[in-house]
Amino acid sequence: MPTACDGLRRCGRRGAGRRRAATGSIAAALALAALAAGLGGGCTSEPASPTGSGLSGNLQFDTLLAPFEADTVKTFGELQVFNPAVPFSHDQVLYLGHPGDESASILARYNFATPLDSLPPGLAITAANIKSVRLRLFQLALIPAYTLQKLYRVYTLAQPLDSTQYVEPAFPFAPPTTDQLIASQYSAAGADVEIDLKHPDLFVQWYQQGTPNGIMITDADSTYDVGGGVKAPLPIGFSGYGSKENRFPASTIAGDLGAGTVVGPIIKVEFFDPPNTIIRWQALVDVTSFSSLLPLPPAPAQGLVLRTHLRAYPFLSFALDRLPRDAFINRAVLVVTNDPDTLQSYGPTVNIVCGEIPNEVLPRSGRPDSTFSLDSLATRIRIATGQTGLDPKTLRRLEFDVTLSIQRLVNGVYLRPFSFLLFSDEAFTGIFHTSGLDPDYELRRLHFLGTDAADPADRPHLMITYTRKGAVGGKATGGKP
Repeated sequence: MPTACDGLRRCGRRGAGRRRAATGSIAAALALAALAAGLGGGCTSEPASPTGSGLSGNLQFDTLLAPFEADTVKTFGELQVFNPAVPFSHDQVLYLGHPGDESASILARYNFATPLDSLPPGLAITAANIKSVRLRLFQLALIPAYTLQKLYRVYTLAQPLDSTQYVEPAFPFAPPTTDQLIASQYSAAGADVEIDLKHPDLFVQWYQQGTPNGIMITDADSTYDVGGGVKAPLPIGFSGYGSKENRFPASTIAGDLGAGTVVGPIIKVEFFDPPNTIIRWQALVDVTSFSSLLPLPPAPAQGLVLRTHLRAYPFLSFALDRLPRDAFINRAVLVVTNDPDTLQSYGPTVNIVCGEIPNEVLPRSGRPDSTFSLDSLATRIRIATGQTGLDPKTLRRLEFDVTLSIQRLVNGVYLRPFSFLLFSDEAFTGIFHTSGLDPDYELRRLHFLGTDAADPADRPHLMITYTRKGAVGGKATGGKP
């Protein structure tokens, strides 16, 4: 049988004959017709492929994909993660401030038998020979509040600060009283914070005691002149300072610091004789006292909190029993909505990772011990996805593509149930660990709205699209939820 390709060849030969003027237009038309036929038939004598011949004539993709929203929370909790290699008393950042219902102070204790600088021979450590006693703090440029002006206050402690017993981030004993106040001073914004302690005689007592109880540094409510006699309250947000354990480059600290600068709460004493003699003491112990922190939500109705520095990572899963048993999962997205209240969500930008964690390793409901070691988290978590550069103060709706996770769950690949864990970019998260700083460095808090949110779209949920088996052939399978 002649084929369309045979026709195309014959047309080509006629177009090359001697009577070009008379037959050219006819040949061109025939060639185009033969080309169209050849393309339509695939230049073959075989019959057309049957692929797709059995599909319904009125098939449309929007009739195949069905939406499903899972918003009934099945498991919920907050995983408080700790790093045994970096106990709380060895954190690299000290925090100070009292935003809203939260409050943080700095505690420090010194051993005055071990100064940073060598004492000149015959130096008289007496009140008469002391020109000034100052406390220096080093503000961190990475913390947004480092530009804040503050009213600093320094108190003596009535009891010794013992780092071996200081395992909780709350103040370990009764807060100091006004008779323990030794300094109150405004400090301009910037890195160089020096507070005049104004008590040479007190320093002499400290030096003679060797290791006195220590000091507490707080900030206080106050106002400043914004011009024209108008007073405005001083900012009260958290600000961060380098501790004696701070090991990051000087570029993380605001201001011009020379190489090898020792940071932490430093006591500097200047003497009259010899002239220009300054002796420094670094803290033996320096820690943050979070005397008040917003509580972690006890139930999903109150929301979910992701917190760094004092790591708290929320986990949750959803009931999928209403999902048809014969569903093919096309897409699944975990949706959470951040609280716009800046007293609930604050801090520097953050990277958030979404992972799967087996329910069997999670704390049971009502179980008081919800701590988890960082090493255990690294070995138990399966990373699903993540997002970087999120600003807690402006972030709203956050979506994580967890399609593969739900597909594995629905297809029976997972024999044991799991929950989704939202956590920060720990070092083991690979491509999501972009800052080079571990989550215990910076203090952030993100409060995601809970199941009681006024707008149902703001509540945590899974958005799933699926296709039922047999729907592609245009026949329902009769699968039951």
